[in-house]
Amino acid sequence: MNRSEAHRTHGLNHEAFAAINEQSAYWCGFLMADGCIHRRSEDSYQIILFLQERDKDHIAKYKTFLQSEHKIITRKPNGKGWRAAASTSYGLSFNSTRIATDLASFGVTQSKSHTASVKRLANNRHFWRGVVDGDGSVYRRGGKYNYPGLFLCGSLPLMNQFLAYLTKHIPDIKCSVTRSPTVYTLHVGGKAAREACGLLYGRASVALERKESVARGIIEGR
Repeated sequence: MNRSEAHRTHGLNHEAFAAINEQSAYWCGFLMADGCIHRRSEDSYQIILFLQERDKDHIAKYKTFLQSEHKIITRKPNGKGWRAAASTSYGLSFNSTRIATDLASFGVTQSKSHTASVKRLANNRHFWRGVVDGDGSVYRRGGKYNYPGLFLCGSLPLMNQFLAYLTKHIPDIKCSVTRSPTVYTLHVGGKAAREACGLLYGRASVALERKESVARGIIEGR
């Protein structure tokens, strides 16, 4: 925490990512997918996370994890600058050099969209659940067999790391990383998707509720 941050009035646990546990690993993954790290000056970093209106409660969970006293910000479609949005969204923005430094040690850095690569947490299921909650989907395809699936998109290094993680824990998985016009993607279907959901969402204490609900249905065969 630098001198300017020390004088701010809003409470915040600047050591929230200092130790690896389920909560810190999960939110590290979520920020890898959806967060933004902005360097304001040589020794000042801003961490920003905004989600669509239907996920407002998830921002509240993030705020609780951080022990933050910052107000949840509403971005409206008519906003300007970084507060501008295509639709209403909610989020947190705060300055913390310590948190930015800790996140960087896991590979969560600024300008990471096309180069993101996780460090130290490549075999952590809570981290990958956070990434899937941020940039992936868990679904059932309609029809007679109600086919389950799991999807993730992102940088090529990150997709290859996720594939390596799944392959390690689900040896008979059959999937590959493919390229779309702007990002790389990975699809898992059928029995492997059910196993992947169990691996990521089984006995989880923090997850995006709407995706966790689908995952639990897949795990339980509903």
